[in-house]
Amino acid sequence: MHRVYIDVIIVSSEKQKGSDTTYTYHHDQDASDSMAEGQIVYVPLASQTVIGVVLRVHTQSPSFTTKALITTTQFRLSNAQIALAHWMSRHYHAQLATMLGQFVTHAVVPPPELLWQISATGIDAPIHDLPEDERGLLFVLKQHHVLQESQLRSISGLSRSSLRKLQKWLVARGYITVVYRVVQANVTSSSVKYLCYVDHTQKVTPAQQRVIETITAHPNKKMPLASIGNSVHVKKLVQMNVCILVEEDEELAPIGTAVTLSQPQQQVVDTISQHRNHHATFLLEGVTGSGKTEVYFALIDACIAQGQQVLVLAPEIALTTQLAERFSKRFPGRVGVIHGQVTPSQRRQHWIKSLSSKLPIIVGPRSAIYVPQPHLGLIIVDEEHDTSYKSDFAPFIHARDAAIMYGKLAHVPVVLGSATPSVEIIHAAQQRRITHLQLPQRLDNTGTPISMPPVRVIDMRNEVCVDQYGLIGKTLASAITDTLALNKQVLLLLNRRGNAGARICRGCGAVARCERCSTPMAIHTSGSTRISTCHTCGSQRYPETHCKECYGVDFMEYGSGTQRIVEIIEHNFPETTVLQWDRDTADSAADHRSLLKMAQDTPNAVIVGTQMIAKGLDLPDIRLVGVINTDIALHLPDFRAAERTFQLLTQVAGRAGRRDATATVILQSYQVDNYAIQAAARYHSAQFYEEELRYRAHLGYPPFNRMIKLVWQHANMQTCEQRALSESRAILDALQADQRTRLIGPTPAFFSRVRGMYRWQLLIVTSTPRASLARIDALHHAIVDMDPVSLL
Repeated sequence: MHRVYIDVIIVSSEKQKGSDTTYTYHHDQDASDSMAEGQIVYVPLASQTVIGVVLRVHTQSPSFTTKALITTTQFRLSNAQIALAHWMSRHYHAQLATMLGQFVTHAVVPPPELLWQISATGIDAPIHDLPEDERGLLFVLKQHHVLQESQLRSISGLSRSSLRKLQKWLVARGYITVVYRVVQANVTSSSVKYLCYVDHTQKVTPAQQRVIETITAHPNKKMPLASIGNSVHVKKLVQMNVCILVEEDEELAPIGTAVTLSQPQQQVVDTISQHRNHHATFLLEGVTGSGKTEVYFALIDACIAQGQQVLVLAPEIALTTQLAERFSKRFPGRVGVIHGQVTPSQRRQHWIKSLSSKLPIIVGPRSAIYVPQPHLGLIIVDEEHDTSYKSDFAPFIHARDAAIMYGKLAHVPVVLGSATPSVEIIHAAQQRRITHLQLPQRLDNTGTPISMPPVRVIDMRNEVCVDQYGLIGKTLASAITDTLALNKQVLLLLNRRGNAGARICRGCGAVARCERCSTPMAIHTSGSTRISTCHTCGSQRYPETHCKECYGVDFMEYGSGTQRIVEIIEHNFPETTVLQWDRDTADSAADHRSLLKMAQDTPNAVIVGTQMIAKGLDLPDIRLVGVINTDIALHLPDFRAAERTFQLLTQVAGRAGRRDATATVILQSYQVDNYAIQAAARYHSAQFYEEELRYRAHLGYPPFNRMIKLVWQHANMQTCEQRALSESRAILDALQADQRTRLIGPTPAFFSRVRGMYRWQLLIVTSTPRASLARIDALHHAIVDMDPVSLL
């Protein structure tokens, strides 16, 4: 037994939230209990018990008295994960403790439980003399003696902050004591219980005989207990020793048979395979339907054969669900899916199996990057251009960029797959900072090249529509009729949910807006009920019966969403099944699976949805894709508006004709000459990137410079404005001498109020972002968003 000292950074303390202070503790260890950097531990901090990560282990005794750590966990972060957290801290201008906290999931390392324990003084206290809330809490504690704080919150109905105030009052008078209890997460075995038939001599009942026949039909006369159920007959057979229960590692089904790759696919695999076991970043640009997933499979096959693990990132739950199903069919029992709707138990199981290298493949959105993979051999970022890889809240981490750095730190190749790469990644490929690989041809089921579906751009200025809202032109309506007559499917895209975009008073022109945000309330329908919904904060209310400004009662609704398209299709094609696929109908992985199965089982359906149906949806019967309005995002005040439009149109066009070339795409537009629309219609991606890069270079926008967005938020409009203006002046004074830096703003944000907070923003365009941030760090209290993907 010898003493070591550990420097720990706290990742779960309220008092030290956002602090990068390290604390030194001592630990008396033996040979079986060695401490290492990255170890996740529970340590005391003031009166709390908190979770920390060990950054340094040493034997030098400090000059001050140290406390002993409380307990260790069986988990530790790898050197690559710690290095990645350091890089994210520097790159995104955030605290290291915050970044390390991303890797410590409460499903695996639960926070200590806070216990309220009544004292002898509290037991004897005359509760009738106490204030009402204190009296109620002490009364409950007298009955139970010890309760978790979460239990007290449930019993009392009080908020956490109110409960903490009462706790201080009761502790100060000696009525209660507060202690922390560390409860390690239950680690269930990943092995499987099998029921084995062993005794052929004993007499059994007919029901028991049927169980035996079921077992003996399986190889080696054994089958998983979960498959047959632990019935009374099974229990009796075990008691009689006719059958026995054995616990073994799960028997994995064999990996699926690989398809024969085309020559371009094999060349891509060979090129990437040459960089196995050391870092390189590859852009795999392949048209929709070119077989990028089969390339992924071939690369993963090679990794598994070498005992390596693979991280596969997908942009959101909808695409994660579809990818996971394909991966699970090809690699049965070897895929762990991680996303926000996975239960804590499932997340814990995946985390532990991955840590022990029993789970070769992790698939998920951006949070999957934090799952430990000690034998990582490959990182794949599918649909790398998707903006949902960037976190919506601070710290604003971009999972694609973090994955590239992770690959560099772990010395493994990184593959960025997309049919429409981001402009920044295309520029990096042109600068030869990453290797550009291409799959230029779409393939059918036999691997034979097929052509992309032709695209027609309909000028809506000259088109007659079949509905009163001007949404579906006669050309598109005729194409829908022809497609349904062939018993094939139609996919219609309108990137806006709901029935109507806003509600306006005819008397004074006032728009019904959210009470917490600056956005108009969209109108959604649920049966015969109409509901006003804010698409920013999610609040809902019934539509007003009179205008709040002039008390008028005559309203007009304008703008349309997916629900209105569904109504139009159902009216004009009453015999057709219409599937609505957006956030209103698919808010979970189970919803997506259900809709996908319905689409697969309904050959002549019309599928109506938002941008989520443009991502990775692979339905062989889609013969017509129609985009209701290509112009929705084109003129938003964001320099990426054209890029987003081009990507969305190209992606959704790729849903058509994925098994043969007999398909059509129709784009309805009022801006038919826009370069993004024309490039998408002609599949001229090189032309679009050339034009877009010329525009970005002229304005000095990314990728030719870096951008920092500073956002001020406050519940009071004047305070927010004054703070933004005054701090922006100080920032301007600090940066004006730098010829490589320019400022845009400050101005109210496009969404000037969100969830009750007013917002102002300032953009800093610079080639030296870290130096700029260092100069202004003490001059502002704004939220820092490095490399923002949205300026709204």
